[in-house]
Amino acid sequence: MKFLKNLFFELYYTFKFNNHIAKVFNKKNENQKKSVIIIETHRMYGSHIGLSYICDKLIKKYSCRVCLFKSNFFDNIFEKIFHILIMKLNLFHFKVYNSFGDTSFLYYKKTLNPYSKYEKYLKKIKTNNNLQNFKIEGILYGDLIYDSFLRWSDNYTVNLKDPHFVNFFYKSIDYYFYCKSLFEKHDIKSVILSHTVYLPAILGRIALSKGKLFFCLSITHCINLSEDYFYISNHKLNKKLFSKLPKKIQNIQIKTAKKDLIKNLKGSASEGLENLDHSPFSGVIDKSVIKKNSKIKVLVASHCFTDSPHAEGNFFFCDYYEWIEYLGKISLKTDYDWYIKPHPNKFHEKRNIEIIKNFIKKYNKFKMISNGTSHFSYINNIDYFLTIDGHIAEELAMFNKPVIFSKMDGKFSNYNFNINPKNKKEYHKILMKFKKKKKFKVDKEEIYKAHCVNHFFINQNYLVKYNKVAKKIGHDNLNSFKILKYWLDNFNLSNHNEIVKKVSNFVDRSEKEKTYTRLH
Repeated sequence: MKFLKNLFFELYYTFKFNNHIAKVFNKKNENQKKSVIIIETHRMYGSHIGLSYICDKLIKKYSCRVCLFKSNFFDNIFEKIFHILIMKLNLFHFKVYNSFGDTSFLYYKKTLNPYSKYEKYLKKIKTNNNLQNFKIEGILYGDLIYDSFLRWSDNYTVNLKDPHFVNFFYKSIDYYFYCKSLFEKHDIKSVILSHTVYLPAILGRIALSKGKLFFCLSITHCINLSEDYFYISNHKLNKKLFSKLPKKIQNIQIKTAKKDLIKNLKGSASEGLENLDHSPFSGVIDKSVIKKNSKIKVLVASHCFTDSPHAEGNFFFCDYYEWIEYLGKISLKTDYDWYIKPHPNKFHEKRNIEIIKNFIKKYNKFKMISNGTSHFSYINNIDYFLTIDGHIAEELAMFNKPVIFSKMDGKFSNYNFNINPKNKKEYHKILMKFKKKKKFKVDKEEIYKAHCVNHFFINQNYLVKYNKVAKKIGHDNLNSFKILKYWLDNFNLSNHNEIVKKVSNFVDRSEKEKTYTRLH
């Protein structure tokens, strides 16, 4: 009954939003010129609000039409039929897209190339490192193939000899040539995608290689990517931009960050961690989880193994499992007590725990600490904490605990409250020479600034006050029909005109400068 009720409201509010867009942007269903902007179709309605603004600007700027693209690489035949059916019936998200004006539709179809034609590309790949750095016609593509295979296969690493991977690789190459052909058939002015990871992102990278605009857009951000930087977060740039804010605004945000981190210590998930229902400081406090002896104690805060390890570029290892495998081998050479804690992501928790249990069978110096165990159980007894670039860095720095990164350009690696090796060689040297240390002192002000940059500043408010709305309607509803309801209920013309102006200036600047830019 609840499902049918939600379905009805989704139909109602997409219809209502369609009429709203036609009214406020004065849309007319008239044929446009041959130039197109390609937007990825999806059912994330929060993004559709932002799309309505940027599409309106681009359509007027280039006198073009919208071309809808379904990044359907993983669809089976039944999903494809259902998708085409709701498109033909003009229902749900297609009702919204059609409010943007004259639209057409593209759906990936296998090219006429036989897979044997792609063997030459596979022959270049001898190692997983070769794969993550693989380029096709000068465009980096290996990281997208790598992450997509992990997600599609629900696996934790890539076995290059696995027939499933080989077939997947050939399909990925075919997908590239299909996307490339779109630029040969259409005069594409811009590509707008929901993410910069997984295979669909190759469409954006091809656009950049041809001097076209590539935007990544959601309710939280609108970003212009560049050939120099095509990942969603540019942490170095974000830190610099924050430092340029007026001191008064910086001070306000720093005070907010301090309150938010204190809230985190009390057990509530802090801003930017809405995918978690509690903080790692909540849960059971069990002081017995750590052995009582004089050995160095190390805790590995593992990551979500199947969830896009290259989302923000490469690090010292090819994937998250290769990282813990490396640490497993280090454990055999050291006389430390080793602990590992699964990533708290509730959607992948079962799979992450399964992977770690198998890992511990191989490296029995490790002991797994349950996700339900509070940081307070071990915070005073662990000497070193290891992560790629996890939030644990700021959490434990609040207690003057050393957290060691294995990524040069991570979200906290631009700050001095953790330990940042420059490369894998230096990382190895640090791990092999752990000693009992005096208290690791950090500047708390730096932690607050980092929290501002990565949780407030990066979650832009170009459409709505993101955190305020998330609390009001629920984080899980930011892409449901409820965000459309909220938008329509709270719409005012003054705010609308301000957004139109901001988006217009942002697009013009993006075209002129061709650099990584976030709309603020």
